[in-house]
Amino acid sequence: MSKILDKTKSVCPECKKIIDAQLVEEDGKIYMVKTCNEHGTFKELVYHSDFYERIKSHITKEDTVLNCPFACAGCKAHKTTTILAVIDVTSRCNLNCEYCFANANERPYQPTLHQLKETVSFLRKAQPLCNAILFSGGEPTLRDDLFELLDHAKTERFDALMIATNGVRIATDPNYAKELVKHGVGIIYLSFDGLDDSTNKYKKSHRYIEKLMKNAREAGLGIVLVPAVAKGVNNHQVYDIIKFAAKNIDIVRGVNFQPIGFSGRKEHDSMERYTISDLCKDIEQQSNGRIKATDFFAVDTARPLIHMLEAITGSEIIDFSIHPMCGSATYLFVEDAKIVPITDFLDVEKFVALCDQYAKGIRKRKGLDANIALAKFILKVQRTIKKKTEILPLLFDIIIKRDYISLAKFHEKALFVGAMHFMDPYNADVKRLQRCGVHYVTPNKLIVPFCAYNNFGYREKIEKQFSVPNCQQSNLGFKRI
Repeated sequence: MSKILDKTKSVCPECKKIIDAQLVEEDGKIYMVKTCNEHGTFKELVYHSDFYERIKSHITKEDTVLNCPFACAGCKAHKTTTILAVIDVTSRCNLNCEYCFANANERPYQPTLHQLKETVSFLRKAQPLCNAILFSGGEPTLRDDLFELLDHAKTERFDALMIATNGVRIATDPNYAKELVKHGVGIIYLSFDGLDDSTNKYKKSHRYIEKLMKNAREAGLGIVLVPAVAKGVNNHQVYDIIKFAAKNIDIVRGVNFQPIGFSGRKEHDSMERYTISDLCKDIEQQSNGRIKATDFFAVDTARPLIHMLEAITGSEIIDFSIHPMCGSATYLFVEDAKIVPITDFLDVEKFVALCDQYAKGIRKRKGLDANIALAKFILKVQRTIKKKTEILPLLFDIIIKRDYISLAKFHEKALFVGAMHFMDPYNADVKRLQRCGVHYVTPNKLIVPFCAYNNFGYREKIEKQFSVPNCQQSNLGFKRI
């Protein structure tokens, strides 16, 4: 028996026409069902019912935006500001992965350094609260002028500079990691799909990961492992990847799983469809319950804490108003060589509820009254603690001191484990898209949500506009002719 949970807008995967869609529950699973008058009905798994039940209270009723997703560039109706800005610096790559959503090496996209500097400066003015840039591609380390771009981003006062990389250059050049840190990079997003040839067959980054981590350790460069996960390919190793990260927690800051999307080079295969709820279940099963599916929370769970910090500081902070279906996360810690989820010693839901309650109260008070309210909050937080640990003082320091040093110390002990499920034409949901917080910023000064950019023609148009003339393609990138 089926049940309609919600109605939204999507696109036909064949003609890309905007069509009506429904989220339908059947036998413990939730599917997107939509019909195109020309190409028929499409049915695609999007969630599992237990996952939906856990986060449905986060879902707000909202209307879809007219012409979404084909009016994204500069759309004033978009509901989430830029939390993470992605700037592609090249489409060249020294690998040719089958599932590359950017379809690297397909077009000779290579903006000039001047154009990229202007892109960074535009972002600073257009989204003044955004402090994080992920320089991506292609493979950004193939640009010899990358350091000059990083220096410019520092002068524009961006605090968090990252690069998305396959790690080849960092592993083979002992000095490259040090140069990245010197020029302001704190973290690399490292493509890392598994621990052997069968699960990491395109990048084979497991073969040089030790050299890479050695160079990163010496440089003080943090690593976030980014596994692209496909069912039946590498999902049986998700907990092994977490254990690998925990073993190297001194240098690995997190694991950001990305369930495969059928965009770019990857053709649609429903048998490989993998959802966030699949991931949470696999982690629970493979860890023998050490990490439970219920240990993961929707990304927007952090909103009350941010509102609390805003109330205390009196300054505006980026609001994590991402759609709750887009991502889930938790924090893990290593104590006595054991992996411990944050829920073992903190009642996260009660803690978040307290933040929500006192944020509203502190906003209405000033001076001494505000400090008294903060003191009451800190006292009540003690009731959310399940057991004492050295981690909790680090968490409270973030609230009380409110500085980057406290945040950095917390992340030295904490392993972030999350998942961001980017969409494709088969599961595209306009309600999710209009709350996207990961945005591409382009050389022609557009800001476009991630899933729109990679699915609905924006990438192709921008890459054509900023392509390098008189070039031909090769597996190692562009070659002048």
